[in-house]
Amino acid sequence: GDTFTVPSGATIVNSGTATGFGGGKLLQVVKTNLDTSATSTSGTFATILTSTSITLASASNSLLCFVSFNFKLRGNGAVTTPEAYIQLQESDNTAVATNMAYFSNLGTSTSCRIDGSGCLVGMYSPDSTSEAPLVQYKCGQGAFEIKGLDGMLASSGGSVTSITVMEIEA
Repeated sequence: GDTFTVPSGATIVNSGTATGFGGGKLLQVVKTNLDTSATSTSGTFATILTSTSITLASASNSLLCFVSFNFKLRGNGAVTTPEAYIQLQESDNTAVATNMAYFSNLGTSTSCRIDGSGCLVGMYSPDSTSEAPLVQYKCGQGAFEIKGLDGMLASSGGSVTSITVMEIEA
């Protein structure tokens, strides 16, 4: 096709229909909450939450994912330096985003803990038009609890751990 150069300061008036001006449109959104809180003392990643499957309108589109999480990290009666990891992954287990929580000088009593929250954000183009991103977690030392709907009081004002997936048009 032809190329048109528009000089600086020019005004374009469209009297017809303009098409073909790129993507970037939000096509669909799915959100999945973690129903049941879970605790890990393992140093191996385990799946804690899998998104509702999303079918992309085109294989060239991308997914923008937000993971909001609430956690409790404790020494579990053994260590004063608990550490934990949470990760957003593609359905083929490719890491998209990772977050780490680490605390020092935490008492070894099982009642000594840190409560916190965090967010993971990642964007990627899946290999197929059917995708279900997932959230995995592990604990390097101590115990790492991710809060689900059962662990959040309605009066606390906290948000439940969830994954929100948006399809972005290419």
